[in-house]
Formats: sequence, structure tokens, C-alpha cells
Amino acid sequence: MERRTFLILIGLVILLRLVSLGESPLFDKTEGRYAEVGREMIESGNWITPTLHGGEPFWGKPPLHFWMTAVSMAIFGRNEWGARMPGFFSYVLMVLLFYRAVRQWDGARTARLATLVLASAALPFIVAGQVLLDATFTLAVTGALIAYGDLLDRGSGRYAFWAWLGLVLLAKGPVGVVLVIGAIVIHAILRREMRGIGQLMRPAVLLPGLLLAACIAAPWYLLAERATPGFSYYFFWQEHVLRYVKKDYGDLYGHGHVAPYGLIWAITLVGLLPWTVSLIATLRARIAGAPSGTPSGASSGAPSGALSRAASRKLASGDAWALGWALSPLLFFTLSRSLSMPYAFPAFGGIAWLFARSAERAGIRALSASSLVALVILLAGGWFGARDVDLPAFRTAAILLPLSVALAFVILRYRWFKGQATAAIAIAALLFPVTGTLLTFFALDTVGEEKSTRVLRRAIPVEDGRPIYFFDGIPLSAEFYFGGKAVDLRGEPRGARALLEEGGEEILIVRRSKEQYLPQNVAQVARPLAETRKYRIYVTP
Repeated sequence: MERRTFLILIGLVILLRLVSLGESPLFDKTEGRYAEVGREMIESGNWITPTLHGGEPFWGKPPLHFWMTAVSMAIFGRNEWGARMPGFFSYVLMVLLFYRAVRQWDGARTARLATLVLASAALPFIVAGQVLLDATFTLAVTGALIAYGDLLDRGSGRYAFWAWLGLVLLAKGPVGVVLVIGAIVIHAILRREMRGIGQLMRPAVLLPGLLLAACIAAPWYLLAERATPGFSYYFFWQEHVLRYVKKDYGDLYGHGHVAPYGLIWAITLVGLLPWTVSLIATLRARIAGAPSGTPSGASSGAPSGALSRAASRKLASGDAWALGWALSPLLFFTLSRSLSMPYAFPAFGGIAWLFARSAERAGIRALSASSLVALVILLAGGWFGARDVDLPAFRTAAILLPLSVALAFVILRYRWFKGQATAAIAIAALLFPVTGTLLTFFALDTVGEEKSTRVLRRAIPVEDGRPIYFFDGIPLSAEFYFGGKAVDLRGEPRGARALLEEGGEEILIVRRSKEQYLPQNVAQVARPLAETRKYRIYVTP
């Protein structure tokens, strides 16, 4: 693939992600929770203890992403755009660092394909446009793994490795350190050598490195425990040990073990769309010993048979490092039943690099099949999803018609794609970014009527900071959209009755499924203001 083509494609992928950041609402629970943590950080000026619900300590995660969210909202506003910008920034920086590293290790040709796979696959593209700390966490893990790769390749990056490890601790905690060490150990086992580990463990490197990581991460942990005693026990023991091994571990924010063992592998295959089929074809070719091109030599023009012994060792080491990078998160979370889709994200850099090293023949030939499978899945999912949420016909057509045209085009030109690698790569690279953008502009606001409270905020003409009363529970996104002014009546009829007795005009929001529990005089006297799929808004006299 030519440099100009690569720049156009990667630029389009990033642009499509950028333009849709502020379009969809913040969804409950995760997006609403993390955006609200950032908003409260600005409001309170407390940069040590992340908080929820107007000041309740949030012990579930370290603060790096919340710091970034607070700064972003201070710059771009307390809105969807400001809340999502840190994830997008982390995604773009990770892509740039990844391309630079793989180009140095394996040449520009391999780096271009690997970077397109990493940037345009379904899971990275989705995570980059949500209020999730996983993009920031993956950036930190990727930075540490790249630094270790530089250590293996050129003997540099040892102190950068420890600095990134400190950021890993601030991004998500010890689990990130486990993933990084896991990749290093897998590489050492596959290569049967300890060269990289030996360089890190030398006293002249280890002691300053540990000190550097501690200087980055330890101050916050110490200050956090001092500010809210009990944080360390909950965070290190319950979130990082009991969560992994015990179903009922006392989780304050989520749920216990619910996923089947090994689900992370299925998540990864789905998250790699539309590259999944091509990846499987490449792995089959590698396992069978079929030629799959010269990933590094291709960029230099040297035939594979002419590779020097040193170059061959470097290629083998690269395969082992990419495999360790890919396998460490997948193996770790295979035995975990408490996981979500973004947990696979840290593996994607290694998967993309390993794929690009092997895909010159087998993988490229399968790209048209990858696009066919992905288009069929997207069309089927779009059709069923549109029916499920009663999406208007014109919006359904706006999403499904371009996908149908693309599917017809790929089918009609299927054989042509086999001889046109660049065209096949371009179709695959743009498939999910384009689909995701269409979904964002034509579907997610409809989905948001049930999964978010932005529609409530837009329906209520209140700008004076008065309280907004929720009859039975406040969704986390409502705490963000109403600026901390939402009040929970906890499903108590007397609370709703008291609003009538106050005599002022108040806003009462009730889940439609809970209206039967309202006092009769509220339902009869209060004036309906608006309604959504999930809520009805009343104005009390």
C-alpha cells in the first residue's frame, strides 16, 4: 500500500470518529458514571478523590482518565463532546505511537496495514468514541509494550517502559501491570531467552525505573487513602483480587461474575470485524506452514530466502513479541467471568501487528471474504436492531441502504478484489467507521430514549438550576445532564405528595412502569409536560 493511500485512509477513519463524538447521548450506566465523575471533579475542585452522587467517593478506578475528562470539559464544555474527547485523544495517540514503532521494527509496509487494522476494527473504533477509560488504559499499556519492544529491538526505551508503567497504574491499576508482565513472560518463553528481562532487571535500571514509576503513581494512591480511608483495601483487594476469583466480592458499582469462561475470545473475534475472516485465514496459513509473504523483507525488497541469520532471528523475535502482546490480555481474561467488551482492547495492537506480518498473501486474499461476512452481520444486526427500537423508516433506510449497496458491490467485484489488494484493504478499513458514523447520526438518539436521559434534559425548559425530581432512582446520565440538581424521591409516594403541598411549580420525572405507584392526586393534578419511551415528565402546580 502506498504512503499516500494509507494517509488518506487513516485520515478518513480518524475524521469519521471525530465528527460523531458529540452526536449520540451519554448512555447509562458507564458513560453517565464516568462523565459525571469528571463533571464533579470540576465542580468540587477535588482532584484527589473521584466522586459520584454529589460527593460520594468513587473507589472503582484510578483518576488518570477522570483528570483528562475534567480538563477536556473545562475546555470544550460540559457536554458529550468534552466528555468523549479524552478517549478520542488516547485512541489517536495510541495509533500514532503504534505506527511509529512498527515502522521502526518492521518497515513502513507492515506498519501501514497493521495501523489500519488497529484503527478501523470495530472495537477500537467504538471505544474511541465513548466515555470509557479503556482507551486511556490501552494507550498506557501499548506505550509500555512499545517501550519494551524498543528494548528488544535497539536496546533503548528502558526508562520509557517504567514511565508508561506508572501511567498504567494511574489509568486502571495493577491489572495493567499484570498484562504488561504477561506479554514479556510469554515472549521470553516463546523465544527461550531472557535478554529483555535481564536488561530491565539490572540494578542500574531496575532501581531508577521503580523509583520513576513510583514517583508517577504512588503520590496519588497515598493521598487517596489519606483522603478516604478504606480506599486501598477496596481497590487492591476487592477490585483486583476478589473480583477475579469470587462471584460475590462486594462490588460497589457493577455486578459479580456473570460471563462464561473464555468469552473474551468471542469478544475479540467480533471486535476485529471486518478483519476477522482474513485474520483466521492468515493464522491457518501460518499454522499449516504456507507462505504468507515477507513482512519485514517486503519493505526492503529482499527476498525471504536471502534474509541473513540476524534478520531471521529478528523476524522470529517480532512474531514472538506480537504473539505475547496479543495473548497476554486474552489468556488473563479467559479465566475471568467479570468482564466487558473493552477488556479485549489491549490485545489488539499485538493482533494487528501479527496479522500484518503474515497477511501479504493469505490474509490479503481473504479480505473480500472478510468484508462480505462483516457486511452481512452489520445488515442483519441493523435490520433487527431497527425493528427492536422502532426506528423510523427513513432512518432505517439511511443506514441499511448504503450497506446494501456496499454488499452488492463486493459480491459483484469479489474476484476483482483478489487481485486488487489496496482496494480490498480500503473497503475493509472504511467499512465499520462509515457504518458506525451512520448509526451515530441516524439511530443512537432513538436508542438513547431508553438508554440515556439527554432527551429528558432537552424536553425540560429549566435553566435556573432548580431541582429536578425523579420519583424512583436517578440514572447516572441524569446526574450529568442536570448538573447535579437531580433529586431522588426513592419511590416514596409521600415525597411526590409533598411537591404538591409546597405550592410551587416543580418538575417530576417518573418511569412509565412506575406511574401506578404515584399518589392519585399527583397523577390527576400535575400537568404532563412531555414523555419518552421510558419516562413521563410532570409539572406540579
